[in-house]
Amino acid sequence: MAVSCRNFPPAMKKIRPVAPCTQVYFDESGGVGDSKGVFAVAATMAMPEQAKRLIKDLRKATGLPHEIKGSGLPLSARRIFFDLLGKLSSGVSVAVVCDRKTSLGAWAMGNDQLPEHLLWTELHIEACCRLPIDGCRLLLSPDGGRYQKAILHDVVRPMLHEQIEARTTAAVESVDFVSSHHVTGVQIADLVVNSVYHMYTESRDAPEIRELIVQACDRGVLLVHDVELQGRRPSWLAGQAKAAQTGRLR
Repeated sequence: MAVSCRNFPPAMKKIRPVAPCTQVYFDESGGVGDSKGVFAVAATMAMPEQAKRLIKDLRKATGLPHEIKGSGLPLSARRIFFDLLGKLSSGVSVAVVCDRKTSLGAWAMGNDQLPEHLLWTELHIEACCRLPIDGCRLLLSPDGGRYQKAILHDVVRPMLHEQIEARTTAAVESVDFVSSHHVTGVQIADLVVNSVYHMYTESRDAPEIRELIVQACDRGVLLVHDVELQGRRPSWLAGQAKAAQTGRLR
């Protein structure tokens, strides 16, 4: 079973947004009905031009098509991606994971009172709030292809806006649901979260992918954390959820 990072290493604390507005991209992997029992979301903070450059360099080095997806990505291409990710000067990512093998994950993924779109939203909120965003003006770009527009605009958007501002000192300027086909930052988030998904579900390449993730954590460009669901989880799960956070990936 994967062990989650708890805090960014010291190098992470030196990173500060340099743009007037800070762009955050999101994507997810798995789901409540996932056969592997894992639901994960990654948030990637990156300047748009640098995100475009990373994906362009990845396509050039691997020969992959215009829209790069984590699903089916060869291990060799994944190694190149993580190498490029480590060189992204303004880019940091957080992945938050709900794993059915944990008590909290089993409760969350089997709870009729917590429909998937609400859990999806909570994963986005926790991932974003673990980025170094305090004092930033945020432009949020979640992938908009999973749920109906009414759910995204009437439920998800106000929750993201209200909860991120309530839990941090950041100001949410906009929440725009986008297509990964057109937005390279979402493609980066997809590659990050798909890699974390492979690690948690112990796929064939999981040992090698885990090592790539450990190295990214050590470089201060990635944080992996189990979901906490503060304010939603029952009191009897509070102690177990705290015990699940076991420190840096090793």
